[in-house]
Amino acid sequence: LWGDVVEEINQKRPDLSILSSEFFWPATEREIKYIADVLHDFDTRILVYVRNQKSLAKSIYRQIVKGEKYVGGIKEVVKNRTWIFDYKKIVSKWESVFGESSVEMKIFEKQDDGVVRGFADRAGITWQEGAETKQNVSPPDQVIHLVRGLNAVENVCPSALKPFVHRARRNILGGREPGNTVYALVAPFLSSTIMSSSCETWFRRKTKNMRDRFIKEYVSRGDRKIFKV
Repeated sequence: LWGDVVEEINQKRPDLSILSSEFFWPATEREIKYIADVLHDFDTRILVYVRNQKSLAKSIYRQIVKGEKYVGGIKEVVKNRTWIFDYKKIVSKWESVFGESSVEMKIFEKQDDGVVRGFADRAGITWQEGAETKQNVSPPDQVIHLVRGLNAVENVCPSALKPFVHRARRNILGGREPGNTVYALVAPFLSSTIMSSSCETWFRRKTKNMRDRFIKEYVSRGDRKIFKV
């Protein structure tokens, strides 16, 4: 794969090549060294986006409920992925390989004009007004509660009913009828948050050391409130 990437860059000779993936986040130092070796002929810059850890935890949970038909709670998801929130450890791996001057960090919550536009501006790409459209927008927490319930129903209901449950799930996530009507009827009975106060307390304690180390080294005093949990 990396050989194909380098070959395409060499063939097309663009002024700028962008390689973007969430799978860079869990890369090991060995893998990062391999990437650096493959790209050694290029002037490489690493741009990292970070966000409030609690906000990230909730986003990951929403995606798992939506995409993997998960039926458990958010605490179980976080327990198996605590490494994701150790920003200092992750960013420092890229810095140790590419050098601190080649790694730049951006705060997700500070991208007032949108992450895509902010990235375009940073990369020197001409921005066309109206070019950005919101995609993969996270649904409200109450929708996630309802979808999680439908996931559980789909797991145990007779095969003949599964297509109907699946369709209802898609309609609710897509904001279509009759999903909207179903949601309106049950929303008053659903919790308004996917992270309870007790879970939030647990999460705060679980990630405190990670957060403190990251904030102390990488975040200015003016921006530290963004990472408060």
